Amino acid sequence: MDIHFRYATEDDLEAIVEIYNQAVMQGFTSHEQSLSVEDRVDWFRKHSNKTRPIWVAIGSNQDICGWVSVRDYYGNPAYRHTAEVSVYVSTENRGQGLGSALVDLVIENARSKDILTLIAVIYADNLPSIKLFENKRFERWGLMPSVTHLFGQTKDVVLMGYSYD
Repeated sequence: MDIHFRYATEDDLEAIVEIYNQAVMQGFTSHEQSLSVEDRVDWFRKHSNKTRPIWVAIGSNQDICGWVSVRDYYGNPAYRHTAEVSVYVSTENRGQGLGSALVDLVIENARSKDILTLIAVIYADNLPSIKLFENKRFERWGLMPSVTHLFGQTKDVVLMGYSYD
């Protein structure tokens, strides 16, 4: 797969939202309905290439085929070196190592973003994502049973972490 990565721009938001909405329809996000670009503008603007970036993966056809975001894990200043990572790959590009490459990108760049600990919050039934993060040496740090309610069901969440210390 011929892929390159770059920081996302607001012009990429339509493609980012489209890929996110694929995950919405599969029940792998915290939303039950598709989002619009307008719904995600504030979310996008809260990111910063300097400390909490969004990267996009660009395929050989110059289309965005996946993305990864890094955001504050918790608003308290004591958590300033901890960030949550979220990875999304378009349905047609899954299973080709793109998710793995996106996680590698975050791991390789985290320290330059003043991040010492990465957190991934994953639905317990999302086994491909759990396996992805386990393969990147994230450890299971906890299970939060029945903490979300999605499509009329409660769901467990697995908390996974990677620390540079």
